Amino acid sequence: MIRRSFFLAILILTVLAASAQRTYFLYFQTDNQQPFFLKMGEKLYSSTASGYLILPKLKDTTHFFSI
Repeated sequence: MIRRSFFLAILILTVLAASAQRTYFLYFQTDNQQPFFLKMGEKLYSSTASGYLILPKLKDTTHFFSI
């Protein structure tokens, strides 16, 4: 009985920890298919030659950027 309760508690904690680690992405695309740069914090990102950029693995928080 104790062993079953222990494994159930471990399972519940694992599921809760996995659901708390949500990540998001932003997708940018220009209408005229021109390349661009995006600055977020101290990092500078460049789009593809066809004018799109994907920022993956973003945390659930406020992000400030300029294009």
